[in-house]
Amino acid sequence: MLVGFVHAPEMQAAEITQNRVITIDEVRLKNEGGEWVSIIKPDKKVDTTNEEPSLSFFNQGLVPPAEYVNFEILIRDTAKPEGLMRITGKRDFNPLSLKKASFINIYFTLDFKNKWDIHRVELTVDRATRVILAGEIMVQ
Repeated sequence: MLVGFVHAPEMQAAEITQNRVITIDEVRLKNEGGEWVSIIKPDKKVDTTNEEPSLSFFNQGLVPPAEYVNFEILIRDTAKPEGLMRITGKRDFNPLSLKKASFINIYFTLDFKNKWDIHRVELTVDRATRVILAGEIMVQ
């Protein structure tokens, strides 16, 4: 499974700190040709007070083998399902080579103190990992 983020800037800080359950709607990868490919739509609920948001799965041929250079995660706050947050890298990274049977893992950290802050996204394909830190992450 993969992970997606959603941004709801209209939410008040008090609402966010009380509700720490998110739903990962979708994860997409961008290939070297610039095309965004949906790799999973898990509709996975994560209680971030008890667990870190992450998804792992084996490709099993669902995602076309290619070189991928960016990610997009769509999530939403379960208390405000209309509020969708999109998380992506500000720029492309060194390609990750995804094969027909590749293992894929996505992990990210959230901070709910004043707003939805994404501190880190880790994307692993087989044994290659790309770590994208807060300054390189765009949240919309």
